[in-house]
Amino acid sequence: MSSTDPRLAQLLEQIIQLSTGDLTARGEVSEAGDEVDAVIAAVNMLAEDFAERERQLRGAETLRSEAEAEQRRLTQHATALERSNAALNEFALVASHDLQEPLRLVAGYTELLEQRFSAQLGPDGARYLNFAADGARRMQQLIVDLLAYCQVGAATLALAEVDVQAIAENATKDLQASIAEADGQVTILELPTLPGDARQLHSLFLNLIGNAIKYRGDEPPRVNISATRKGNHYCFAVADNGIGIEPRFARRIFDVFQRLHSRSKYAGTGIGLSICRKVVEAHGGQIWVEPGQPRGSSFCFTLLAD
Repeated sequence: MSSTDPRLAQLLEQIIQLSTGDLTARGEVSEAGDEVDAVIAAVNMLAEDFAERERQLRGAETLRSEAEAEQRRLTQHATALERSNAALNEFALVASHDLQEPLRLVAGYTELLEQRFSAQLGPDGARYLNFAADGARRMQQLIVDLLAYCQVGAATLALAEVDVQAIAENATKDLQASIAEADGQVTILELPTLPGDARQLHSLFLNLIGNAIKYRGDEPPRVNISATRKGNHYCFAVADNGIGIEPRFARRIFDVFQRLHSRSKYAGTGIGLSICRKVVEAHGGQIWVEPGQPRGSSFCFTLLAD
């Protein structure tokens, strides 16, 4: 292969486009049939797979939203909701199997490129290969989060009497490394025992506490978790002293894939709060965000008391 092989420049440009989320990028495979062509073909396959799964997910999410709106209007929701959940679960199964192999293939060929052609690629090429590796990691995390999103909800609810105090404490322990790194503090006031799915409620607190630590301000993060009985339900609050949320984004943040900040500033896939909404709604409650006092945000949600 010539040191000026134009396919390398084409491949690097394609990797840059895919790493920034442009799944329309495609490379041309030549008749040479060497390692570079193999990488181009693998990257093309990955882009095709992700583009198709993205279309499937958006279609399934649209179907779910329409079904839930119809449920609220007509209270005749069973068939449409089951169809929506089936579509999302099918996507989860496909994503967990079909998308992992192309990701491993791209990672392997990226390493091969670095080993064999690092001298020809130069500093810029090495940087682009790092972009590709970072893109693969983000895609893998996206798959993990999408699987988590599809695995929570009313269809998978296993109700039992659960100690919410213990669930919140366990979620805090799971985040202890991040909390310690940020010099943070989580205060959990007395929380009730009520009917719920322990696994899903753990995911709820894990996301809310994790966000409070991630989206911190200049001061060390302080998180306070409390609950108040109001009639036949409890109203929970996870309050922080972080960067806060503008009121105009208060509803949007619970939609899937919605981000208010760039990935370079705050890592994540924009799915965590969507998982929180699914968990709370599956338990018959509601979730919303209020401005913190005196700063930050307070994520509030309701759960049935009995």
